[in-house]
Amino acid sequence: MHISPEELIKDAEERTSTPPPPRSGVPRQKVPAWVRWPIRAIFLPFVLLDLAAQRLVRFFFKTPYKRVGSCQKRGNCCFYIIIPEPDTW
Repeated sequence: MHISPEELIKDAEERTSTPPPPRSGVPRQKVPAWVRWPIRAIFLPFVLLDLAAQRLVRFFFKTPYKRVGSCQKRGNCCFYIIIPEPDTW
């Protein structure tokens, strides 16, 4: 049974509830919190610098794409990410 991307997008738009959680549950973190937080603190300045650079570039170079519609915060659009199936590998 082959479902087209258009059908999947239409199905995701029509759903009113959020997608179910994974069958096996949400996996536990493998790295303890006392290790994760210092790593985040070290990388935070670089992330902020990258975001500032992206904002600066977007100020001078406008994208040809425009975001349309509004997010209904149901998670269906992000859950059903549609990538066309290639004809051959």
